[in-house]
Amino acid sequence: MYNRYCIDYKQTVWERIYFESEEDFNAAVENIELHNGHINGVYLEDMPDMLEFEGLLDTQEFLPVDDNDGQPTIEAYKKGILVYDNVNKHLPNE
Repeated sequence: MYNRYCIDYKQTVWERIYFESEEDFNAAVENIELHNGHINGVYLEDMPDMLEFEGLLDTQEFLPVDDNDGQPTIEAYKKGILVYDNVNKHLPNE
């Protein structure tokens, strides 16, 4: 059994993708436009050759419940059992 106490929280952060060439960059922008402005895990596999990518940690922001479709953005676990979230508050038996 998981014997730790932890709090998970959801946040947003910008990611940056570097390209080897202007041609690859332009193809990526065109593909984003074709996908209605979306990038997701499946789409990244179709991305032209990327040189590298990085998370821009100085852009991290806590995600409020309202921006998460009313779903929790903070969860507290006691030995692997969810005991609190910031939507349902204290869960039964706690």
